[in-house]
Amino acid sequence: MSWSPLEFGKHRGRTLPQLMFVDPDYFFWLHSIQFLESNPYLSDESEQIYSRSRAIRIPTRGGQEMIAEYVVHP
Repeated sequence: MSWSPLEFGKHRGRTLPQLMFVDPDYFFWLHSIQFLESNPYLSDESEQIYSRSRAIRIPTRGGQEMIAEYVVHP
């Protein structure tokens, strides 16, 4: 799939997958205020990335359930 580059803000020129690796909070904020829905290409791409990012599952290791720890700095 060919991803559209952003044409605004501090991440201008990056694609949404690149944005998710660099600044996921910014992506989720843009999604929460529905900013990306104004562009038909970014709207479809953002929905695909959002649904995939919310469906990440942590595999078990040796029958032991693993968990992820999210650390947020103020």
